[in-house]
Amino acid sequence: MSELHSAGSEAGADEPDELQEYRPISSLAVVALVAGLLSVLAFVHPLFWFVPVLGAAIGAWALRRLATSAVPQLGRKAALVGLTLSLLFGATALTRFGVFRWQMRVETMQLSKQWFEALRDRNPYQAHQLSLIIGRRFKAEDDLLVRYAEPEHRRALEEYVAEPAERLLLSLGKYAQVRYFANQVTDETNEQPAVIDIYAVSVRHAGQTTSCFVRLHWTRSLEYGTNRWSWHLNSAKILKEPPAGWNPAG
Repeated sequence: MSELHSAGSEAGADEPDELQEYRPISSLAVVALVAGLLSVLAFVHPLFWFVPVLGAAIGAWALRRLATSAVPQLGRKAALVGLTLSLLFGATALTRFGVFRWQMRVETMQLSKQWFEALRDRNPYQAHQLSLIIGRRFKAEDDLLVRYAEPEHRRALEEYVAEPAERLLLSLGKYAQVRYFANQVTDETNEQPAVIDIYAVSVRHAGQTTSCFVRLHWTRSLEYGTNRWSWHLNSAKILKEPPAGWNPAG
């Protein structure tokens, strides 16, 4: 009997120590971990960039609360993981976004150069090919002169060169001096990314320089048959007024 009483006393004496060892889990740390995992959404669309920013803020706040809390809490590792994931996904998504925008600009500027050079060389066939989605273009080995001699393609070319910008550049030929002026739109968030750039076209005659501006709208589309992305010139327009920032003396 005395042994049972002694055992009960020992159990009662151990119970307060167990209660003292219990530490609650920090709810902020759990939220920081969840936000860190959800930060992968930043790769989907810039609208979700707030997720890693919020996750990093919550993670830092959770660590501060854990360090200053009067009652010891669990969750430091969860808060650290959440903070790390938020920073990692956020920085990577931002870098990827910047690289993709830079790549879009480089690709369209190279294509714009090809388009202007084709018209300066009075080669409307190549210029027209750049205005078509890749699935509608002729094969590389095709003779453009022969293909555009076909009635259907000849009509399409005649309509194309009748457009104001194309007609002007063809008439100017090598007298036209083209230089990049400004980027108006770089949109990589839609199903069909787009880049709109403005180019200055100048002609010097009798000691005077006359300039106009051409806006090129490039669209990037996916050809489902080959699963390839390609750019095509959606439109070329002559601006009626000089864009903001134009300095005739410069």
